[in-house]
Amino acid sequence: MLSSKFVKTLRLATLLTVSAAAFGAAETPLLDTMSKELQRNFAALKQKAEPPPYFMAYEITEIEGHSVGATLGVLNSTGDSRNRFLDTTIRVGDPKLDNYRRVRGDNFRFTSAQPIPIDDIPNAIAQRMWLETDRVYRAAADRLIRIKTNQQVKAVARDQSPDFSSEESYVHIGKPATVTFDTAKWSQQVRAWSGDFSKYPDLLSSGVQVSAQVDNRYIVNTEGTKVSDGRGYARITISAGAKAKDGMDVSDFQAFEALDPSGLPGADVIRAAIKTVGEHVEALLSAPMAEPYAGPAIFPAALRASSFMRFLDIELRAIARKTKRKARPLPRKWARKFCPIFSPSLSILPFARWAT
Repeated sequence: MLSSKFVKTLRLATLLTVSAAAFGAAETPLLDTMSKELQRNFAALKQKAEPPPYFMAYEITEIEGHSVGATLGVLNSTGDSRNRFLDTTIRVGDPKLDNYRRVRGDNFRFTSAQPIPIDDIPNAIAQRMWLETDRVYRAAADRLIRIKTNQQVKAVARDQSPDFSSEESYVHIGKPATVTFDTAKWSQQVRAWSGDFSKYPDLLSSGVQVSAQVDNRYIVNTEGTKVSDGRGYARITISAGAKAKDGMDVSDFQAFEALDPSGLPGADVIRAAIKTVGEHVEALLSAPMAEPYAGPAIFPAALRASSFMRFLDIELRAIARKTKRKARPLPRKWARKFCPIFSPSLSILPFARWAT
């Protein structure tokens, strides 16, 4: 049996090894540029801006995608793309009350992804980050002023919890995700697979598409957090559609997903799925129409009361307009009183007249 001292030493050595692996990973040029710009811009705003920010964060999402699609043996689409988008977070005020406070009736959009250069040229990226930082800070400062003004003229909100909570910093430098997509190979495959739909002449539309994408995310903030991580996926989509004799559109599809193109199923599985989709759509074309339903509708108790009160309120308002009376919102407690006596066979109109 191992001694306690030896076990502790072994655990410590393992922890140091893992930590070295985590923190020793090389930063990408993009993450390094983000860290430098965060420090520079935060220091400049803290010194010169009023109100100064107390928290800042940058997040850049890099997306690379590839796709090919075909219909009835003919290639109809190919695509390759690579983009980067920057999200900037700036909080002004203090953790108890800042510009992220929710205000009733305000549909403010706190951040929006902005395109930035896809080349790792620090000066070009830094310029774009500063311009976006300036724009976001001005919007943040303006919103904080409106929030404070709003609080002075409205009742105190029930929720008095702080707007922000500080957390310990976290550092993770992961390996960027990559994708290998053989456009020529997949183009040949989708041509062959989509040609199988020619066996179903009643179809108006059909297609097979193969796509692959990787997302790499980079995050830095003023608490010391620094994260880079990536993931990818690949997908095969099979679809078909037709129009029934009564004019109704019918369709079906199947999809297969994997972490990368190499994990997608083989040709036998795809051809079997195409056959299933084609036969299903043709079966829908000859399927009998559903009979119209006329009968009681069963609602849960909570929904029954809510629906009853909604219809009752509509009837009361209509009667108020006819009688030139002032319509007032119904008390919520009425729902609890009327709910037990409600049934689908009762008409709402007599209750509305009685309540009026």
